Amino acid sequence: MLPDKQDISAKMGRVAELDGLRAVSVIFIVLFHLTYGRLSGGFLGVDIFFVLSGFLITELLVREYQSTGKVDLFKFYMRRACRILPPLAVCLVLALMFWPSNEAGRWHAAVASLLFYANFLDAEKAGSVGHTWSLALEEQFYILWPTTFIVLFARSRRALAAFACCIVFLAIAVRYSMLTAGVDLDRIYTATPARMDSLMIGCLAGLCMPELRSSVLSIGQRSAARVTLVAWLALLAALILVSDNMMKTLPLAFSGFALLAVTFIVFVQSCASNTQRFLASPQMRYIGTRSYGLYLYHYPIFAALEPLRVEGNLANYAAVSSAKIALSLLLTEVSWRLLEQQILKMKNRQFGYGRNFRAADLLRGSGKVPTRKTTI
Repeated sequence: MLPDKQDISAKMGRVAELDGLRAVSVIFIVLFHLTYGRLSGGFLGVDIFFVLSGFLITELLVREYQSTGKVDLFKFYMRRACRILPPLAVCLVLALMFWPSNEAGRWHAAVASLLFYANFLDAEKAGSVGHTWSLALEEQFYILWPTTFIVLFARSRRALAAFACCIVFLAIAVRYSMLTAGVDLDRIYTATPARMDSLMIGCLAGLCMPELRSSVLSIGQRSAARVTLVAWLALLAALILVSDNMMKTLPLAFSGFALLAVTFIVFVQSCASNTQRFLASPQMRYIGTRSYGLYLYHYPIFAALEPLRVEGNLANYAAVSSAKIALSLLLTEVSWRLLEQQILKMKNRQFGYGRNFRAADLLRGSGKVPTRKTTI
């Protein structure tokens, strides 16, 4: 059932087109797993999530500092815990319930997921929670970035931007060094030092959003809409056609994709376009607001139903795939209604920003803060 006019995301002031982008990302990730990697670029949906996380978290930190003169780290981490941990706990229970009996190490994998170091596990040891490597990497980013923001932003926005640029170049250098040393590609793909560039490129866009939006407006609405369309088509082409081997063996590939994603994020928010209207549609927002739960729950459900697959039987593949999708969507919806919305309401009451804070997009280059909110 699609949300009505009282949709919770509207009440929370979510940016509709970014929820739509979340929907696109999680759809491609699910299809990548459903097709056993045949939709070759679908895994890049994770990188779009990385860019979005860096972008939105940085915007929120900037707004909080500008509104209150400080960043409350305790409330920041409590908001993150309220958003992340309850669905993760459900995911871990589900994974442990259906963990194959012939596979060892399930408790180690569960602890690694819960303590956010799953990206350091070998893929075969992570089992039904192997997808939590991306969550671990994001949480490690949340430890690094807010503290760095507090230290550097008060001195100079340029100093903070320079730090983020250094992390981007460092990640590229680490990937190059690991490739040269012959490190396993999957190990490079999940290594924290080698993957921080996507998050930091998002952070840079969040820091420079007023200037970026002014630049977009300076070229005119028609030209900006064309750039939005080109960036959108390029994103879709990458999500459909790019191979994981190509991305993992080219040191600049993930940074280039992150730059493409952040270009699209900036343009789609800054000018009216058909792409913006599509992403802001109720259907896309519906999936986007539930994308975190769908990402967490689909993987252990897919693993639990995989023994029902009969190799080479197309009818069986269609039936099992339909069951995987249906159960994933069902659990996601139940979790959203009964768990996540209740936790989010409590989070806003206990750890919200307060009446004087408006987490909003800056007006185009003016430095003023309108009423439109940005949440993550």
